[in-house]
Amino acid sequence: MLPEFNTEIALLNMQLILGIAAVIGHIFPVWADFKGGKGVATLFGLVIGISPWTALACSGVFLLVLYLTRFVSLSSILASVAFPVFILVIFNVDNPIYRGFAVTVALLVILTHQKNIGRIIRGGESKVPIFKKRDRRRQKNQDS
Repeated sequence: MLPEFNTEIALLNMQLILGIAAVIGHIFPVWADFKGGKGVATLFGLVIGISPWTALACSGVFLLVLYLTRFVSLSSILASVAFPVFILVIFNVDNPIYRGFAVTVALLVILTHQKNIGRIIRGGESKVPIFKKRDRRRQKNQDS
């Protein structure tokens, strides 16, 4: 028998608690010596389920940064930093647990991407080769 939630806020709070547990489980999996991934995909799935419009807005940030830089890691970081901006400022969510969750998510993604940030600063981060024709044209124009 599933528990009943009296209000929408109580349901949202339970979803956030269970969602963050899933994210932590992906970042620090017990069966893999606590060495997991960055948690971004799990976080994105959680945000899709809880707030589809916010997920769509964060996807827009991700795709724009990816198009401009071709760094998946930078795209993930900036989309996660945009998440609390969307929650706190644009969509003006008044649930304090959701607001705290949004800020925590941004900090968690930044923490899990520390090595990527270092590689971006040093110029050693890999780029996604999704815009090969555009990049070849730019390189050809720079060489001319």
